[in-house]
Amino acid sequence: EPFAPSVAQPLRTRLRDLQQDTHFEPHRHDWAQLACCAGGLLQVVVRAAGPAGAEQDISVIVPPQRAVWIPPGALHSVMVVEAAQSRTVYLHASLVLPEWRQVRVLAVTPLLHALIDAQDQASYRHQPAEQGALTTLVRHELAQAICLPVGVPLPPAGRGDRRLRALCQGLLAQPDA
Repeated sequence: EPFAPSVAQPLRTRLRDLQQDTHFEPHRHDWAQLACCAGGLLQVVVRAAGPAGAEQDISVIVPPQRAVWIPPGALHSVMVVEAAQSRTVYLHASLVLPEWRQVRVLAVTPLLHALIDAQDQASYRHQPAEQGALTTLVRHELAQAICLPVGVPLPPAGRGDRRLRALCQGLLAQPDA
């Protein structure tokens, strides 16, 4: 995986333009991920522990002012609702604090957007001191970010009302219908 963080490079970024209806099927990885965009609209679905420990799918619509924190090992998928300038941050699991082991929706500041973009600039990419400074600043901004209760739990697959889940998924797939 070319964007996987390591002990030597604990924070990696991936910036790319994504077309509407682009899908990333459910997957997981050993590192944390921050999913955000500089423009457009994403839908991120994360399987997370809900009340009483039962797993549930949390669906979050992500405009440019928001981001979804996906902890290491969490099953997640992404759909591009509106053409987007995707900004993804990958953080090595060793740097994830215990209180950050659950899904979070964060307010994204202009400074955090700028730091993520700077992390990907060629002039910094192969400069360890600059990368370390940017990593420290990104981690500081994440720690200071305001957590928002925007996630919507979907009815549980297999145990909940199938009709209600299908209706919710249909509405999420076509919000303007």
